[in-house]
Amino acid sequence: MTRYNNASPQTTLNFEVLGIEPDATARLYADGVLIGEAVATNEMTTVITTDGSTTLADGTHSITVVQHIIGKRDSLPSEPLFITI
Repeated sequence: MTRYNNASPQTTLNFEVLGIEPDATARLYADGVLIGEAVATNEMTTVITTDGSTTLADGTHSITVVQHIIGKRDSLPSEPLFITI
């Protein structure tokens, strides 16, 4: 997972996720709460935009991704990316 420049005030954040299988759904979590998801179109990168309705309070948050493939078990959460609001 890499960081976009999300420094400007807005209601959504963008995260670039690497290694998601094509047609799998990448689910983005902040502190264990689902905040966005996207379907992968290739194996290189998937960009997930947060839902814009979940507010992250000031402080540090743990961002993780889980890969969901229909008919298979979800992956374990990724290593966390810590962001500070």
